[in-house]
Amino acid sequence: GIYKLEFTDASQVQEENRGYVTLANAIGLLTAADNQFNPDQDVTYAELAVSTFRLAHELYERGTDMY
Repeated sequence: GIYKLEFTDASQVQEENRGYVTLANAIGLLTAADNQFNPDQDVTYAELAVSTFRLAHELYERGTDMY
């Protein structure tokens, strides 16, 4: 109950994944087109690459304290 998703299709996100989606959205790893997460849509290699680079940048910006 502590993870609040603001997407219009948030009810379609499986309960066991809500925390992951909320945290990934909060730190900017995910983006939503038209405020929809689209949990049933396939992920492309390009989207995966972008998320990986965003995570790497976020870890770099926070420094070694994250480890």
